[in-house]
Parts: sequence; C-alpha cells; structure tokens
Amino acid sequence: VVFNFSGCSDDPVTNNNTGGSGPNLTGLIKVDSSYATGSGAIVALYVSDSLKTGYNKLYVVLYDSSAGTLITDAHVSLMPEMDMGTMVHSAPYENPASETAVEGKYPGAVVFIMPSTGMMPWKLDVMVHNHSASGDPEGTASFNLVVADNPTKFKSILTGDSTRLYLSYIQPKSPVVGINDFEFSLHKRANMMSFPADSSYTCTIYPWMPSMGHGSPNNVDPVHVGMGHYNGDVNFTMTGDWQIKVYLHKNGQTDSTYFDLLF
Repeated sequence: VVFNFSGCSDDPVTNNNTGGSGPNLTGLIKVDSSYATGSGAIVALYVSDSLKTGYNKLYVVLYDSSAGTLITDAHVSLMPEMDMGTMVHSAPYENPASETAVEGKYPGAVVFIMPSTGMMPWKLDVMVHNHSASGDPEGTASFNLVVADNPTKFKSILTGDSTRLYLSYIQPKSPVVGINDFEFSLHKRANMMSFPADSSYTCTIYPWMPSMGHGSPNNVDPVHVGMGHYNGDVNFTMTGDWQIKVYLHKNGQTDSTYFDLLF
C-alpha cells in the first residue's frame, strides 16, 4: 500500500466519523485502509501529523470486513521495518495498551530512526487478533509509509560506553513564553530488530538561546515516567531561537545532545 496524505475522510463503512458509536477522528489524517487477511477485519490507519523521524502517534481503527461495523475488542500490535537491501531493521514502537478501543481507536506510536527514500520505504505491519469474530481470527495488514527527516526534534547519539541511544522530542508542541511541559522519549538499540525503552538514565536540562547568549531559570529536570518517557518543565523567557540541551547521566558518565526550537 503506497499513499499520499490527504484530509480526514470517512471510511466507506458503517459507524464511521458520524458520532454515536463511531470512532472519534477529529484532527486526524487518514493514511490508508487495508485488509488484515484472515482476521475478518479492515484496518484503517490514522496519524495526527505527517510522519517524521522521531516520535509519531498512530491510531488504528478496525472494521468488520463483512458487516462494516466498528470493532472495539481486539489485540492490536505493530511492527515497523525498513528493508535496506543488505539488511532489514526495525525501530522503537509502542503497541496499543488495551484490547478495548479508546473512542473507537487503538492508539500506538513509532519512533522512526531514519527517513524513508523512494527505494527504502518504511513498512508498518499491523497485527490484529479479532476478539469480536467467531474463533478469534488473526491476520496482518501492511502499509508502506513515507517518513520525512526531522533533525531538530530527533537525535541519535553514541554514548561513551558504545550504547546507541535515540532521543525523540514530544512536547511542548506549541511552545509559549513561560513554563512549558517538556517531554522526550529515550530508546536504545539492543540489536537491529530490538529497540527497547531505556529508563536507566538521570537527566538534567539547560535551555539556551544562541542568538541572545542566555539561558533561563526555574526549569525542572525530566524524570522517567514510564515506557522510556521523561517529563519535566522548561522555561522560555522570550520568543525566538532556543536549544534545549539534554544531559544524560549514568555510572559516572555524561552524554549530551539538544533539541532546536523556534517560536
């Protein structure tokens, strides 16, 4: 399945974005739909923004392939892969946490670790274990995804102990002058098919404004809150260009990188 992003549109099945028991698709962009062959389900894939390197929220909506009705009881899991010709690798991902749909959707996430190219698209397999059908059938739908580069919000670093880490900026999505919730995710490469979340670091941050040559007070260093997500507060004293410098500490060693913002 190859797609172009388009505006949000209803699926040609019943119980879609019309209220009632249909999924809440407000603000989402439909990627495509595909049969999860063998599962009795059609998989509709949605995103909240165009896909980029770093952290991307994804939303799976399932419909019965015969009746077209919404499926709200299923086990959904994700597997991103890129075939580079000489090797295949995966990326960090977060499977939907519940087998019960949330507002008709199964939310998950993928951290794409490199942009796609015409010769090397990302493929996302969506595995469905359909509890709403007799016999709980299973199947997989596949999507080819276009992923753009996002170097200011996604960083790959090699630490002093030769660990490959991936840091993905998550928020603030719309920075404002003053205190902002700051969140990033941290994953490591165990092998080319395994990129687990990493909760083993302590973190300090230092916002810096390169054009003005100053930082800011009253920041709160992020702490791990689960699934590789680190949350804290960052204070911006004025609009303009900012860097959020991130320092990761472990076993007496410090590694660092930064995210760029302009608002």
